[in-house]
Amino acid sequence: MKAHKFVLKFAIVAIVAATAMAGRSFPQSMGDTQHGSFTLPFEAYWGTLDLKPGSYSFDISATASGYLVGVEQGDRQVGWVSAAFVTAPIGSLEDSNGALLCVRYEGACAIRALKLPWQAVYYFNVVGGSKALESQETDTVSVLYAEK
Repeated sequence: MKAHKFVLKFAIVAIVAATAMAGRSFPQSMGDTQHGSFTLPFEAYWGTLDLKPGSYSFDISATASGYLVGVEQGDRQVGWVSAAFVTAPIGSLEDSNGALLCVRYEGACAIRALKLPWQAVYYFNVVGGSKALESQETDTVSVLYAEK
């Protein structure tokens, strides 16, 4: 009887979680785009992009091969970075703060993740490989997010 109750509770939790995720607005199909901006107070690598301190904007697009983030500084296209994988938001669903998670290692800084409020967390491969991923020193940069 205990096993039956556990399975029933697990099924209910799974249904609630699936229903909650269905309401998220990941860019679900090709052509869907999300937009945002951030001000970087230090130099950082984002994939292969070398970003200097300053104000940037970004667009996240769903493509056949995954999610691409286009980065611009003013009217200048800086480049594109591809998300390695995407997950549901970390922490409380009520958390309304967007952020870039940056890891510091050997004097460099790399953007590891982009968290959009109530949406998703986009993870990126970092320059520095395992040294960057093993680093415990992190910084966060606030992200302003606008859903279109």
